[in-house]
Amino acid sequence: MTEDRKLGKGTNRNQLLAGIFLLAFIIGSVLLLRQIQAANMSPSATPTPVPGEPSQGTPPPLGEKYGIQVGLSEGRPGDQQVESLPLAPAELLSAEQVEQILARLPALPPAPGEQVDFNLPREVLPPPRPGNTITDTFPPLEAALLPGAVATGPLQVLRFAPEGEIPIAPFVSVTFDQPMVPLGTLADLAAADVPVKIEPSLTGTWRWLGTKTLTFEYDSELIDRLPKATEYRVTVPAGTKSASGGILATEVSWTFSTPPPKAVTFYPDNSPQPTEPVFFIAFDQRIDPQSVLDTIQVTAGSGPVELVLASTADIKENERVSGLVQNALDGRWLAFRAVRPFPADTS
Repeated sequence: MTEDRKLGKGTNRNQLLAGIFLLAFIIGSVLLLRQIQAANMSPSATPTPVPGEPSQGTPPPLGEKYGIQVGLSEGRPGDQQVESLPLAPAELLSAEQVEQILARLPALPPAPGEQVDFNLPREVLPPPRPGNTITDTFPPLEAALLPGAVATGPLQVLRFAPEGEIPIAPFVSVTFDQPMVPLGTLADLAAADVPVKIEPSLTGTWRWLGTKTLTFEYDSELIDRLPKATEYRVTVPAGTKSASGGILATEVSWTFSTPPPKAVTFYPDNSPQPTEPVFFIAFDQRIDPQSVLDTIQVTAGSGPVELVLASTADIKENERVSGLVQNALDGRWLAFRAVRPFPADTS
């Protein structure tokens, strides 16, 4: 009994060891197979040969799935001989032959979907009718234009402009009831004597519009109107004679005035200032700086101060005044300063 038990124990131990070795062999085989598959799936990193240069590096081992080896060398063109085939003889068909060929073709019936009736609107609007019936003949009869009747008797001034206080005066115009000049060119009319006088005197151009209306335009490269801040008097003297012989019995005169300049911006204000400030005033129209400066009075305490126009250097040194000058319109501002510094602690 004791020997049988020992023999059974030894047999079981041998079977257990054999099973362990078999299991270890299977696991090792599986791991080795996975490593081989992973190595075959990853491509080998082989350097790419540069054209014109000898390839470097070791060629991939034979049997590797993704390995490639390329050899480059200087190529040379091969001899290519192109054989030109002769053209087949051809003859242009006549019109009768073309008709015979086309007559052999079967008739091509139109597709049913290609023929449709014209889609007329459900309701046709009537043509528009005018509200009034015109009985005049067309084209109208051409009637010759006849000159109007020329007024006779004493010459009169029918209308004139401008008059009174006005914001702007672009021109001056006078209209008579009789022709004043014969028909002619503008040069002829400009050379004629002007029967109107403007005070103060202005340089400008007198021009007849037709034969009865006389206009005046001020000549200036800066403005396209008459100067402002001025009172004007326009006079048509008595005895002015028209082209038909009419004479103006009494003098005709009128006045008009344009507004004076108005200060829209000024500096400095009531804030404290240095003893050598620069003054600035902007107006709503063009001015003569020296003429305006002659009308300005500045007092320090109770005594008057002598003033001069500010120079370009004076304006550049004052940052505030320099900015005001840049934003002001040309010819509409004035900058000035005192000849001597102001006394301290003085209004």
